[in-house]
Amino acid sequence: ENKTENEPAKKCSLCHQEFGILRLRHLCKRCNQTICADCGTKKRTVINFVRNAFNYFHRALAAIHLGTGYLDEIPHRVCDVCDEDMEVQAKLKANVVQMLAYYL
Repeated sequence: ENKTENEPAKKCSLCHQEFGILRLRHLCKRCNQTICADCGTKKRTVINFVRNAFNYFHRALAAIHLGTGYLDEIPHRVCDVCDEDMEVQAKLKANVVQMLAYYL
């Protein structure tokens, strides 16, 4: 049971626990699933998050506040599934770079 266009999700997409006063809704910025804090424990840099002018403005202010200078350097909450996937992708990328460096 997930959210419709005009109705917020009633349960976490991963653990299926109901949201309430103690279990708040969060949004994975990579897959856009509604998750609870227990299922979204990590923050990662997510590329191409900017979708509209308001998000761009909000992220620009956050970049200035954090002193990064780059919008894509701001970490965002991601679900644990996306976090594991991003970790695997980072390891694969590092291995490819090592292999290319070896053969070049």
